[in-house]
Amino acid sequence: MAVVTLLDLVQNGTLDAHVGALLWTIAEEKRWMVTAAVPRKAGKTTVLDAALQFVPRDTPIHRLDGTLEEIVSLGTKPDEGYLFPGEISTEPPARYIWGERVTALFRALRRGFSLATTMHAVSVEDVFDQICRRNGIGDEDASKIQYVVYVERRGESEDSYSRR
Repeated sequence: MAVVTLLDLVQNGTLDAHVGALLWTIAEEKRWMVTAAVPRKAGKTTVLDAALQFVPRDTPIHRLDGTLEEIVSLGTKPDEGYLFPGEISTEPPARYIWGERVTALFRALRRGFSLATTMHAVSVEDVFDQICRRNGIGDEDASKIQYVVYVERRGESEDSYSRR
């Protein structure tokens, strides 16, 4: 599959140039970010992956397999990189995390990482409701999430929907 860039997303109308530039800056400054949307195939991971192309060259991006063991182990070796669980979600696949694994993730993040992840959420408030209320993450940790990028999928047809 071809790598989708922020420029591609601007050119196809998913992002305007200002949002593309903001995402570039977010990644370049290693800020914490979550991309969120409700329907599948809205483009959450595509947008996040395109932004992460702009992290500083020496920044590791740890694409987590979702196991508690991996999260705990990485937490003992902070390297100022990104921790990227597939998604904070109760759904499969295994690389998606919830509950105890989310708690371990935030514990590891405290030691010297940035967060990049996706979530199924209807709003920014829903992102924080899921993280804080449903996963028990305290306000101090959750407040480190600096950006939530909401992706809207328009249209129902698998052949003709658009994203914004």
